[in-house]
Amino acid sequence: MRVGGDLAGAAPAVGAMSRVARAISQLASSPLLQKSGLSVLDQAVVSGTSFATSVLLGRFASQEELGVYYLALSVVYFTRGVQEQLVSAPYMIYCSRRHGPALVEYAGSALVHQCAVMLATALSLIVALCVGVLPNGLAAAFWLLVVAAPLLLVRECARQMSFAHLDLKRATQLDIAAATLQFVALFALAMTGTLTIISTLATLAIVSGVATIGWLATSRQRMVARITPAVNDWLHNWTFARWALASQLLACTTPYVMPWVVAVSHGEAQTGLLGARSTLVGL
Repeated sequence: MRVGGDLAGAAPAVGAMSRVARAISQLASSPLLQKSGLSVLDQAVVSGTSFATSVLLGRFASQEELGVYYLALSVVYFTRGVQEQLVSAPYMIYCSRRHGPALVEYAGSALVHQCAVMLATALSLIVALCVGVLPNGLAAAFWLLVVAAPLLLVRECARQMSFAHLDLKRATQLDIAAATLQFVALFALAMTGTLTIISTLATLAIVSGVATIGWLATSRQRMVARITPAVNDWLHNWTFARWALASQLLACTTPYVMPWVVAVSHGEAQTGLLGARSTLVGL
C-alpha cells in the first residue's frame, strides 16, 4: 500500500514537471524570445566593445589621449542621434508600409539621406577645423575624424536598417564581426606599443567600413537610389522627423556637451577621466 501510495503521489508531480518542461521548450522556441535574446546580445556586444576599447586606451595611452578620444566620440554620438531621428527612425516606421518596388526605392532614398548626413558631418568638421574653433591639441585627431565619423555613421545606419526589417540576426552578425576585428586590431596595436588616439580612430574607421561593405554585399534588401524620389521621401519623412529631432536636441544633448565643458575648464586629462567613468556606468 505504501508503494502504491508513493507512486500515486508521484504521478501528479511528474505530470507537473512534464508540463513545465513543455512550457519552457515552447518559450525557448518562441520567435519573440529569440529576437529579444539577439537584441540583448547585440547590445552587449556593442557596449562591451566600447568598454574594452576604453580599457585598452586607458591602459596603454595617456590620459590626455583618452580625453581626446571621448571628445571625438561625443561628436560621433551627437551626429548619430541626429542621424537616427532624420534617417533611421522614419525608415523604421514607414518601410513596413511599402512593398515591392516601392520599398526598393524607399530603401534607396534612405541611403541617399544617409549620404547627405555623412557629407554634412564631414563638411562641418572641416569648417570647424579651418575656422580654428577646436583647440590645437585636437586638430590631428579631428582631421582623421572627418573620414572616420562618416564610416561609423554608415555602419550604424546598416544596423538600424536591419532592425527596421526585424532582421536581428544580421545586425548581430555585423556587430560581432566588427567587434572581433576591432578588438584584435587594437590588442595588436597595444602589444606593439603603437596604440594612440590616431591609430584607434583609424582602426574604428577601417573596421566600420569593412563591416558595412560586407553588410551591403550580403544584403537581401534591394536599394535603388534616385534623386527625385529621395527628395520627396525626405519631405515626407520631415513631418515626423522634425519633432523627433527637436526632442533629441533638447533632451539628449547634455551628455555630449559635458565632455567639452570639462575639456575647456579642466583639460583633456580630466575629460578622459570623466569619459572612463561614464563608460563604466554605461556598461
